[in-house]
Amino acid sequence: FRWNPLQIGRQINPETQWRAFADIFGSIAKLGVRRQKQELLQALRNVYVRAGVLVDDPAVRQDPEWGCVRGAIEASLIQSPTGTALSALTPEQRQALAVHRSSVIGLADLYEEVQLKLSQIPPRDTMLSGVLEGILFRLNPLVQGAASHQFAAGTNATPLEDLSRPWGVTIIEGGIFLDDFGKAFLLGWAGWHLYTDMVARRVHEVGGDEPLLQIYFEEANKIFGGTGDGGGEEEGGVTTSQRFGDMFRDARKYRCRLHVVTQAPSLIPQDIISSCNNLVVGFLKNPKDKDIVLSALARSERGFHDEEWRRFLTNENIGMAIGRFPYTENRELQQPLLFKPLMLSVPEPTDGEIEQRLGRAAL
Repeated sequence: FRWNPLQIGRQINPETQWRAFADIFGSIAKLGVRRQKQELLQALRNVYVRAGVLVDDPAVRQDPEWGCVRGAIEASLIQSPTGTALSALTPEQRQALAVHRSSVIGLADLYEEVQLKLSQIPPRDTMLSGVLEGILFRLNPLVQGAASHQFAAGTNATPLEDLSRPWGVTIIEGGIFLDDFGKAFLLGWAGWHLYTDMVARRVHEVGGDEPLLQIYFEEANKIFGGTGDGGGEEEGGVTTSQRFGDMFRDARKYRCRLHVVTQAPSLIPQDIISSCNNLVVGFLKNPKDKDIVLSALARSERGFHDEEWRRFLTNENIGMAIGRFPYTENRELQQPLLFKPLMLSVPEPTDGEIEQRLGRAAL
């Protein structure tokens, strides 16, 4: 499907999305906090300001072109006369303008902005050159080849928050031919976007009768840990694990349920692990993985006590799983249980069947 990662969500504040993009992209890409993340943040701000997307930013409010409703399309969109100052609009009208204006801003524009700054740097400034080249290197797989069309700007891009409407199940396949960073970023950014949209809908009481939002993160260690988290040896900033850790802690009150699927629990950040109550685990042999699982099963992960549980994790039969679902007042139901999950007899659809049912994405 066509998706523009830089298009503002209909319920998400533009400044919130602008800053979150730099944090999540930078952490998964292992960009340095002090220089690379800041350069990326500033470059994206420049792109958004030039297109009038940051509708509450003084630079946009004071701009003679973007500081007001411009053109018949914008006037018709928000039902306000051309020339009306942004400060005179309601928050809902400004949000609609931000979404509309951001639809023409894509990753290619961000790439060109960084390239432009790189071309203006004196040759002797090798440090800043290296900083910007690192950003361009990470953006490369998303702005070249087929990805440059699939994740480009355009009014025909699918708003991510509309994927499962009318309400159902949507599986986002992370691009089998993309590199690990591309897949981790796109899936991580999609998860943040869907969750934040649901939070905003709950806060603003939009669609109060909507069902729970459930997000399953497969290969979660690549998303939450990234291809390198937190900018190497530099400190500060907000890492991917911190952002998603906050999501996992707060999800319940926003009618969200977040699920982690991984082959290596020890690679999942601790603040996310601590927020996961329900557990289903199969065969494990890594000692660190077994420590985490035994603790979640309310069994001792150290010493001689409960050692038989540790051995059993490495001796589980194929198709069997240990489950623990402790969110109940019944003590008996809080105990671990051994069970065999039923396999769903659902054939994987071919590309032709998907196209016939949903249509072909226009690239």
